[in-house]
Amino acid sequence: MNDIKIAKISLIMTAVGICGLLALVYFSQPARMAIENIDQSISGQQVQITGKLTSVSTSKDGTTFITIEDRTGSLKGVLFKSSDINFSQFNRTDNVIVEGKIAVYRGDVEIIVDKMEKH
Repeated sequence: MNDIKIAKISLIMTAVGICGLLALVYFSQPARMAIENIDQSISGQQVQITGKLTSVSTSKDGTTFITIEDRTGSLKGVLFKSSDINFSQFNRTDNVIVEGKIAVYRGDVEIIVDKMEKH
């Protein structure tokens, strides 16, 4: 009889654990935001933006600077040389989904890009 109780408790705890993990994955996704809603008050937060690349430049040290634009505005972005993003697959005017952390640099709001993919 004890073996049956232990099996039932184990099954219930496993189900609770799986539900907890699913909730964690769901709620840990970056917030999808329109550029007009991004300001200094959310500095440090992870966000996701969908838009069009409107400018791209790379410095001598390999840092890439982008501007992404959606229907509500534009935002500068930074891709550091150490990022795993293969920027050669992207072209100016590509529609992209960008994920990263909002930062303020010299008074300007920007996104430090962690992920970028074509949309």
